[in-house]
Amino acid sequence: MRARMKMVMAGLVVVAGMTGWVQGTVSARAAVGDSMATVLNTAPQGLPINADGYFTEGTNSKSTAANEASISNVTTPGVEDTQAVQISNSASLNSWGSIWSKGAYFDLDKNQYLSAWIYASKGSENDGPADGMAIVLQNGGTNAYSGTGEALGAWGMDNTQTTKDIASTIAAGAIQNSWALEFDTNVNNYDPSSGSTIIGNSSWTPGDAGEFDLGNNSTVQNGGTTAQNVAIAGQHIASGYPGDSSYYVPKTQSTGVIFGKTYYYYELKHDGLLQQGSTSFIADGAWHHVTLEYTAPTDPTATDAAGSMKYTYNDKNPDTGAATPSSARSATVPINFSEFHFSNSDHDVYWGFTGSTGASSENALVDFEQVPGQVRVNAGATLTKITDKSKDTGTTINSGDTVSGGSTVKLEYDFNWADGDKDWTGVNATLNIPDGIKLTSGTYQRDDDSAATKISDLTESSGKLKVAMGDSGMTLLSGTDATDDKQTSGKIVLYGTVDNSGTTTSSDAKVSQIIGTNALTQATTPQFNIQ
Repeated sequence: MRARMKMVMAGLVVVAGMTGWVQGTVSARAAVGDSMATVLNTAPQGLPINADGYFTEGTNSKSTAANEASISNVTTPGVEDTQAVQISNSASLNSWGSIWSKGAYFDLDKNQYLSAWIYASKGSENDGPADGMAIVLQNGGTNAYSGTGEALGAWGMDNTQTTKDIASTIAAGAIQNSWALEFDTNVNNYDPSSGSTIIGNSSWTPGDAGEFDLGNNSTVQNGGTTAQNVAIAGQHIASGYPGDSSYYVPKTQSTGVIFGKTYYYYELKHDGLLQQGSTSFIADGAWHHVTLEYTAPTDPTATDAAGSMKYTYNDKNPDTGAATPSSARSATVPINFSEFHFSNSDHDVYWGFTGSTGASSENALVDFEQVPGQVRVNAGATLTKITDKSKDTGTTINSGDTVSGGSTVKLEYDFNWADGDKDWTGVNATLNIPDGIKLTSGTYQRDDDSAATKISDLTESSGKLKVAMGDSGMTLLSGTDATDDKQTSGKIVLYGTVDNSGTTTSSDAKVSQIIGTNALTQATTPQFNIQ
């Protein structure tokens, strides 16, 4: 997360927070990487995030500049009712941006879930990407922001390299009482201990001297192996506590490197490190999926109470939404309640995104699927070959199975409210029907013993069937609102006939979207062969 400032007193910092829907002033500058219009035309299916005013714009008492965060409609063909949040703009330098939950919606006493897509432009040959962004939990408010450039809006700023023992001062300038997960797209990768690599290097300045992971239990991305003192090789994801002075590790550089002076600087400790060598792990001009799964402690009142946060990167295909376990990278870190300095028994915190640019810039965006404090949902799909039509029973078709042409099959999509504080509202579906199946009938219903409603129009468009479940969509009640547990789930049942054209073909797995106003999820049918 390097700001790339040429001044001798540039510092080292990281992390990020969240802002609101205010567009900042843009400088006259050519865009880096894809244009914003191109980015919005490739975004995956997400939520209409401003539908109920869940987020609010962040403020920043340390800056007179406008918040760069803004909301834009996604224009990807086939993607509807989706907005993305722009955290930073490729046309704006030394900028800040943040969005925050309107209230303290992240309750550390309860399990929480976040599912989202992030994008960062890859820069150009002569101008690399800017600093990045971060997800932040904090026990403050919406005026939480530390600084631009390498601070990512969350970490403290190291700007006084002629003074030593100032870790507490640096930490005091960070977002207080917080935990941050950084997506660092501009790296400080010089190690001052090598000395000779710095002498004569005009781009190096004290404090830009290399991020070196000093965290315990830092998890490298290949195989989940844990290791200490893992060198930062390139763009990376990591976490920590910005307001904790122990995360700023003091270093010195002297013996005539620059004008014969001794310089003091601080390296940042990284927890749960994810990286992929020197490749463009994050800022590559593509959408990447991020999942956060927070598990609350058994006893939140304990003196040493700590939950755990598992974050996973690259776990879905941006084109299809299908799970991609082979490319996923994850780490799990503790979330210590003591770092938030709660004043009472309530353990609710604000959460959001912060981001920044320095002397370089980038387009950085977020596209949400599920957010904390709302509802966690899931879905599944099954395909059955009907063998007894009178009883509506048959054999489940699994991945790789072969089905005879002319067979009657049933497609069933089950979806449900799993957890959270809200009802799942406005639920409809965009179903990606497997190739080789001609639909003949279908129904939808909520699983509360209500009568099934017939789907009157089975017309597919580009292989997709839109199912509108009521005038304003189906509502699945939360567990606290439901009169019985069946009201938390619903299903769509379709019948069809398998193609019998006389050739043997393969029908690929298909990912469908079950979409509400405050959460969405996917269901995947198996790949099968038609004989």
